[in-house]
Amino acid sequence: MVRRLGARRPSTLSPFQRFYLTFVTLAVLGPFVPLVIASFAFRWSWPSLLPTAWWVKARATARLPLAWDYVFSTYSRVGPAIINTVAIALVVTVLCLIVCLPAARVIARENFRGKGLVEFFLLTPLMVPEIAIGLGILVTFIQLGLAGTFVGVVLAQPLEDAVARDRPDDHARDPGRVTVCVPDL
Repeated sequence: MVRRLGARRPSTLSPFQRFYLTFVTLAVLGPFVPLVIASFAFRWSWPSLLPTAWWVKARATARLPLAWDYVFSTYSRVGPAIINTVAIALVVTVLCLIVCLPAARVIARENFRGKGLVEFFLLTPLMVPEIAIGLGILVTFIQLGLAGTFVGVVLAQPLEDAVARDRPDDHARDPGRVTVCVPDL
């Protein structure tokens, strides 16, 4: 059977699958709708379903920059922060792929002298408190002049991720635990 150019393929999803996909999409994206509306609102009070004053109209009478005016102004430095974040993420990802994939392959598939010692050192961060390792990294980076630099953050990120991996009892003790790495660039 030859299909004509531009002809639609029959849907392979059952009605239940379409309903489920629609439900999951709405459940995931639905909570963001009020957030997006609120980001463009100037005044939104109860019981109004929509904002009573929008940011675009209120900015004409405001003395100071409002909402998105401030975000996109040079004072907020959002642009450089986004570029910095993306650059750090890309460099750290490439660095980790280059170093970790070959190392993981060798450790998983090969037998070599000292393999037990290497595995021991890989598991050591699970036995030492994260704060001790983090402070050790911080003191070392301060002495080397790497604290707060782009290179320091790029080097600290894989170290911090290796140390702060999820332990089985972490979420039981502190379910709201979040690890944050903020550079002073």
